[in-house]
Amino acid sequence: MPHRHCRRLIGTDDVIVDLQGRGNYLEKQFVARAIADADALLSVAHFKGHPAGGYGGALKNIGVGGASKRGKMNLHGALAGDKPVIDAKLCPGRSCEWWQVCEDCCPEGSVKVTEKGLEVDLESCVYCFACANLCVNMAGVKSIQRFDHLPTLGRRIADSALAAMMTKEEGKAFFMNYAIDITPSCDCYGWSDTPIVNGLGILASYDPVAVDKACIDMMNAAPGLLNSEAEEFSCLEMGAKKLNIIKGRISRHRFTARCQRLGFGPLCNQAGGPGPKPGSDQSLLPRSAGQETQGYVREASPLKGLDTPRSGGPPRG
Repeated sequence: MPHRHCRRLIGTDDVIVDLQGRGNYLEKQFVARAIADADALLSVAHFKGHPAGGYGGALKNIGVGGASKRGKMNLHGALAGDKPVIDAKLCPGRSCEWWQVCEDCCPEGSVKVTEKGLEVDLESCVYCFACANLCVNMAGVKSIQRFDHLPTLGRRIADSALAAMMTKEEGKAFFMNYAIDITPSCDCYGWSDTPIVNGLGILASYDPVAVDKACIDMMNAAPGLLNSEAEEFSCLEMGAKKLNIIKGRISRHRFTARCQRLGFGPLCNQAGGPGPKPGSDQSLLPRSAGQETQGYVREASPLKGLDTPRSGGPPRG
């Protein structure tokens, strides 16, 4: 078994956080132990668009960045059973120049490409979507496609952010969003794009929902830039909901509803949501450094001995 410090670095050491029925989609999430053990949390994020979640900011930074390897699988739908979508008849078999890479990219050896076409063993698949990303984005075949480009991904990211927040005492998390070079796609891409608005500055708050919402509101209030996707999608005017139009995923209703459901901070209480009041038994779970969380995972593999029942899917009730 790898040394504990090594496991922290490779993301397999985590704690299980029970969302206590507050999640939109998840009932529990796997938070990286180093983040869960820390006395305080400082998030420094780049605010920008995102191809699946609609946008990236504070919530995505702690929701995805704060999750362990299996936590990332969980929020992307892997542990909830969102399997890759296979259309074998589209695969040209070994006449595709990427066929060997397609087989090699699978950590479980679940993908086989023959002269006749494609075979995928979904029983052994761990839903990392490496094959889907390769097939769609590099080979351009679309015989294997990922299934997490859905509205539920944004909800799962928010649920995961809540799990990270539940490991911190009130006032022990702070969020800074760099709203500059606001590109329509994520920084994880291997290329950039023209920003859709001018830089807005650096926004900060103790409330991750408030700082994300402020970035969205300021972005929408700003004029769009020519020769960017703001012009391509006809949302140059001030007040246009730019990422709504470009990505088709964010709306004020969804954002507020997600905020109200999770009970993040003062913004939700002002909006009439059921956010917990400080000192109530529903407030963020107090946790000191080094406190052991029940059910934490000791195995090095992110899937070995996995306690998966109800780790994903709509919560009961």
